[in-house]
Amino acid sequence: MKTLVKTRHLEIEVRDAGPRRARAILLLHGWPDDATTWDGVAPALVAAGYRVVAPMHRGFGATRFRSRWTPRTGNSGILAVDAIELMDALGIRRFDIAGHDWGANTAEAIAVGWPRRVGRLALLSTPSRLGGLP
Repeated sequence: MKTLVKTRHLEIEVRDAGPRRARAILLLHGWPDDATTWDGVAPALVAAGYRVVAPMHRGFGATRFRSRWTPRTGNSGILAVDAIELMDALGIRRFDIAGHDWGANTAEAIAVGWPRRVGRLALLSTPSRLGGLP
């Protein structure tokens, strides 16, 4: 179900499916994708018992800035704050995250900045410094 959720700086379009009291998973899309990236995955996660939350980031879908003074940026740190404020507005304290592309950078920022909020973390299609790369 698509809905709009108000946070401090944004009105966020979010796809929210599954039981409200179930373990939640936050699905973060990349660029230039949007939350529809997860349409093939979300039904399987709901069937597995998850509450699936897939927001449209700043500049995507019906997500809108609440003030003209809010910075227009795709900085992964800012997107992480947006995601935390979204989860707060939904009343979800602890959650798993899957992030794709730019969404993976944001997922990593959430895990580093709010480690007690994150259960499991999956990063897809993201650069890695592991494996001996400089």
